[in-house]
Amino acid sequence: MLRKIKRNKPLFTIKRGSIQVPGYERHQVKNGIVYTSYSIPDYIDGKRKLRTFADLAEAKTKATEIAEAIQQGQPELHRWQDGLRIEIRRSLETIVPTGLNLLPACTLLNQAVAILDGKTDKLLAACQFFVTHGAESVPFTAKNTKTAAAEFLATKKPSISIRRFNALESYLNRFADTFKGKSLHEVTAVEVQDFANKSPHWAPKTHNEFLGCVALLYKEAQFRNWVDKKCNPAQTIKRKKVIQGPVEIFTPEEAATILRNIDTELIPALVLWHFSGLRKEEASRVTWSQVNEGLQSGWIHIEASQTKTGRERSIPVLPNAKAWLEKFKQDSGSVLPSRWQGRRKLDELPSYVSRKTGVVWRANAPRHSFGSYYFKLCKDSGKVVMAMGNSITEFERHYWCKSRTLTDDVAKAYFDIFP
Repeated sequence: MLRKIKRNKPLFTIKRGSIQVPGYERHQVKNGIVYTSYSIPDYIDGKRKLRTFADLAEAKTKATEIAEAIQQGQPELHRWQDGLRIEIRRSLETIVPTGLNLLPACTLLNQAVAILDGKTDKLLAACQFFVTHGAESVPFTAKNTKTAAAEFLATKKPSISIRRFNALESYLNRFADTFKGKSLHEVTAVEVQDFANKSPHWAPKTHNEFLGCVALLYKEAQFRNWVDKKCNPAQTIKRKKVIQGPVEIFTPEEAATILRNIDTELIPALVLWHFSGLRKEEASRVTWSQVNEGLQSGWIHIEASQTKTGRERSIPVLPNAKAWLEKFKQDSGSVLPSRWQGRRKLDELPSYVSRKTGVVWRANAPRHSFGSYYFKLCKDSGKVVMAMGNSITEFERHYWCKSRTLTDDVAKAYFDIFP
């Protein structure tokens, strides 16, 4: 038997200017169990609709969207579901390499499809036909695989990290040794695929990375005219499906244990790693002059040369991070001590922290913890992405689902870790 318990007075009211959107708490009793829900009246279409939510935070978020949409004269925006918003963001990210904005891209697509009389399945084939038959053929100078790999690696060594270079060198040397009697243009996609598939110890991720490195070699070969402009056998091979591992985070208790038991000189860098959204390598490049300015403004500005993406950004100085940084601040120098600088020492840092504090280390847990807890706290994916310097796609993959398993209380507890 289901029995409704009514409540006439609003539980909360969201105000935006003269616009007020109330929220009501409803209780339903079924088989002796009380179920609570939250209702938002929506008059935006001229008719009263009642939107119901099981979660109070979601109800307040929707009420805020309705109020802001009415106030700004954009009533249609609040009806967009999360899936549509994500699809629009992904669309914008996808067309970035083309240099087009969303509207011109859609217009261009519409015109192309019209030329094909609505046959969308023929669009890519038409483009490929034009490239094949409309581009001029340019003679190339054949290059042996081993020589080509060595010359390509020589150009890459100064510009990429040691870890990335070592992986690239390992894969390309294996490729060159396998096909050492051939020139690049003589290696077929079938041969490359058969070689990759004959490595049973390779996980899907390793298999895909090998093909990616070989594809990079051929892109360089195209640029240097060692092969035909269309020759890239690794590019056409289907990649294996990679099952993403779980996103692992620290509990508030584990994070507190780390900060209260680690060497004093490492605390500021670990604070930035845990509470600002910086990557480990990015935190190692931050200087005290940047931190001290950020303590005054509330935002630490990170130069493009200090970020993984090569784009500058500003990270928030949250209250608990501010307390830690002020306690251990210095006038100059790097936040991470010089004896811990460098790729090799940075790679040793997690195991050192684990040994020193007794906390079992989890891969990239400080950054994952920040992303998961911060989104749970602020409910704004844009803020999280701007602080962490990643993409919407990466945010969805790592933190969107993870945050749903957390409570507001545990998120607050994480950012309530003070010295």
